[in-house]
Amino acid sequence: MDPQQRLFLEAAWDALENGGQDTSKLAGTATGVFVGTCNVHYWDLLAATGSPDMHAALGAGTRAAITGRLSFALDVNGPGLSVDTACSSSLAAIALACQSLRAGESTAAIAGGSQVLVANTETRGYADSGVFSAENCKFGDTGADGFVFGEGVGAVLLKPLERALADGDPVQAVIGVPFVDTPGFSRGRKRSSCGAGQGKPVRRQGGPASTSNYRRIVVI
Repeated sequence: MDPQQRLFLEAAWDALENGGQDTSKLAGTATGVFVGTCNVHYWDLLAATGSPDMHAALGAGTRAAITGRLSFALDVNGPGLSVDTACSSSLAAIALACQSLRAGESTAAIAGGSQVLVANTETRGYADSGVFSAENCKFGDTGADGFVFGEGVGAVLLKPLERALADGDPVQAVIGVPFVDTPGFSRGRKRSSCGAGQGKPVRRQGGPASTSNYRRIVVI
């Protein structure tokens, strides 16, 4: 099993326990699973050993398996999406989970991301092109001199506010208005116009949230 899948299973279980959920009652519910994930390094390592069997292919060769494993383990029937939007994969997964909850497609959602670097598949190409920072990551900083790869695993349990209150759940935070967009044309693939592109969804946040029928999504 790809370590990214195993660790996300653990993170999701922690999120359910922290939210005081009775996991035995999740089976058959429309609980969605949304996971940001953007590498198959473990598959690269397995493939390099020769001819991986079917279990290796299903366990590491596809990113879709990370959502399927959790849905299978919990026996939930909501949507399951593995999301790859590069650096924003986890945020995009949470935004899609919120959309699914607001549309009534999911009654609850487990969302987050999993990124574990176990191979240098992309590292050499980036190193040769000189895009790595000589110091550390300075995201959004005008003084940034490159970037660094990051890894981590995290999951949150999401519900519409009214359902969380009715269920007596401990509300940890309220999500505002998540948006997913791209900056469009820029000076190049490695030099996106982050200021202009990221500013638009921020300026749009006031609209939908101000309406009386807007469903707020909370972290349990």
